[in-house]
Amino acid sequence: MSEPEIIVSTANILPGRKINRVHGPVYASVMRVLKTPFKTITTATTDVLKRLSEDINKACEEALNEIKSKARSMGANAILGLSFNITFVNTSTFVVLASGTAVSLETIPTMPTPTPMPTPQAPTPPLMRPPQPTPTPGFRIPQPMPPIQRPPVPVQPKPTPTKGQVKCPYCGRPAVYNSFYRRWYCPYCKRWI
Repeated sequence: MSEPEIIVSTANILPGRKINRVHGPVYASVMRVLKTPFKTITTATTDVLKRLSEDINKACEEALNEIKSKARSMGANAILGLSFNITFVNTSTFVVLASGTAVSLETIPTMPTPTPMPTPQAPTPPLMRPPQPTPTPGFRIPQPMPPIQRPPVPVQPKPTPTKGQVKCPYCGRPAVYNSFYRRWYCPYCKRWI
């Protein structure tokens, strides 16, 4: 009998599944020593970088298999939020750390989609005049109101004030009318009246 497959996802939720139980964090680390060390990444040749990439991929696969077996031993059937962290200890050694959360997932039952009922085709009626509303006893259908007729308001011309008609109540001298502000002004007191 083969072991059940562990679902692995970098997401924290999976569509169509719900978390039944959280078993806790799981992690695995794999350390590798390069056969051909290099001083800096800029001095590395293409062959060295290709081997480095292959070594990192193999280390990630090992870390993934190790984290799956740890999650399986905890009783989980999935690992959510999986992430890899690759750290170089020096120019010839690196560590791959895989971490995630071991959970038990269950499938959410889906509702069957209802089949739409066919709509019966009614015969098209002949062209008719729309029915008029029939008033109920004691109820009148409101009629639109005619516009309100208002008598015109007569406009009386304002007398144009002349200098000297109004005297300042403070000093008694004649005030000047300012047509822009429509107010009287006393140039002697320097006040508006």
